[in-house]
Amino acid sequence: MHVPTLLDTCVNACFMDRDFALTHKKTLEKFYYPASVIVIDGQPIASSNIVEESESIRVVLNKLACVISFNINSSIEHLIVLSFP
Repeated sequence: MHVPTLLDTCVNACFMDRDFALTHKKTLEKFYYPASVIVIDGQPIASSNIVEESESIRVVLNKLACVISFNINSSIEHLIVLSFP
């Protein structure tokens, strides 16, 4: 499946939209401790803390393949945000 994805080299985690994850039947696991997300202006993200992560998912970008667990967020502009810090 091909999914439009934002590649962001300034973030330290990968993110996936919660509705997208559930639509594609990805298993979600609760975090023991919620993780806060700070955006570029130094403020917490408006949609609240991250409380779930996805199962490990194989991702292929051109010829690069890796396995990623995504932080789940319900109000991001992009369905998937990949981080390569």
